[in-house]
Amino acid sequence: MEEEEEMANAMPGQEAATAFGQDRGNSIDYNSFVYDDQEEVSAEEVVVKEVVIWITDEIAKEIEIDWQATSQGATHIKIEYELASPEEATHKLQGDSYVPATEGATHKKLDKPRYESATEGATHKGTAKMQPDVGYYNEIEGYDEDGTFYAKKNSSGANKDKTTFPIYKAYIYKGDGVGKAREKLEEDIANNNKDQAESEYLYFARHSGGAPDANKTYFQTGSCLSPTGRHGQPDYYQLMFREGRNNGKVSYRYRMVIPEVDYSSNLPRTTGSGDNAEDISEANEYKHGDMIFLTQRDIEVGENTIPTDQRNASSFDPWKSKDMRGCHGVKTENGGYVNNATGYSVYKNKYHAVNTWVEEKVPELKGIYGRRGFSDNTDSSDARIKMEEPTDIEVEYKAWVKVDPLPDVDHILGISEEAAQGESAEEELPVDEIIERTAIPDNGQN
Repeated sequence: MEEEEEMANAMPGQEAATAFGQDRGNSIDYNSFVYDDQEEVSAEEVVVKEVVIWITDEIAKEIEIDWQATSQGATHIKIEYELASPEEATHKLQGDSYVPATEGATHKKLDKPRYESATEGATHKGTAKMQPDVGYYNEIEGYDEDGTFYAKKNSSGANKDKTTFPIYKAYIYKGDGVGKAREKLEEDIANNNKDQAESEYLYFARHSGGAPDANKTYFQTGSCLSPTGRHGQPDYYQLMFREGRNNGKVSYRYRMVIPEVDYSSNLPRTTGSGDNAEDISEANEYKHGDMIFLTQRDIEVGENTIPTDQRNASSFDPWKSKDMRGCHGVKTENGGYVNNATGYSVYKNKYHAVNTWVEEKVPELKGIYGRRGFSDNTDSSDARIKMEEPTDIEVEYKAWVKVDPLPDVDHILGISEEAAQGESAEEELPVDEIIERTAIPDNGQN
């Protein structure tokens, strides 16, 4: 029953492009910032810093698989021994079995058996017994790399014929000045480490639910996965704090949008839709009233052309993947709901629980666009939300989100690791150019 209630709350607002309310920028002067108990600070005095949330493909909580030896429907072989150096080897092959050996040993016994997918000679099949995240079926029985599962279809239980997914880890980078946090992140990526990341982490459900194309591409509308930096899309999305309305229910959310620096002919930023769609000029970049969309275009993937529809931005949500529409579910490391997020009867309090959790991990987010000077303008009969003001009113933060592609989706699309690396190298901008392109225009519109 609880899952059905969550679905009822989540589906209407996530399945279609959300209708967003009047921009609070119309009622807040972003040339100055003031709270009830603080002195007004002019734009000239505001110091700008930066924070980046890097949502990776690194698994925080794995899918636990219950393996069964079978002659029907087997997909994997069981590996108990592997080749080892003469110093480590403890066993050798004798007939069809490995036996302990003091001389001629070639293998060592694994502490825990490993299962590898096999097209011939498969002996085992598995079912997901621990389900950190559940989304809709993506038309593959399962996908694993080196025994680690990124997707596994459920064959029984309450979530039968849905797909179990892992929970993913997000790293946080901070910098004193525009471009500094992204510079740290790019340096860590180049050095294949996370040495400059903060000690706090965030965890996300990253898949989607509802429509036949859920979890199969990064591009299609409605139930699409949140876009990554591929195929001409931005490497960094901007994070803003926005008011949303789902069937008249108000919520306040952290939302990923196309950043102002990517305003161009091939990545237009628009407000409204259909006949009411309008370009948003760079000069007006801080005054838009609606969310920013990726507009329709065709994506080339190998020999295939994927037509994409206009899609909404991506929220930080309270839901599991099965209840999301291309957004990111903020989770505990084990996949649980944060701060009892889905347990509130007032809709906006579900998102408020998520926002509070995220701000405990990344307090700098209190200082980003839309969050500074926040006030809950909903009807007084609906208990108003009180959110903490920034610790230092004189510091404004630019927040960005970088999203890694997912191995299981690349597998479905037929994107090889080599092809993905080639595309990344082709499209990647030098860090100094990224910084130059994302510098704040000197127009006082912070």
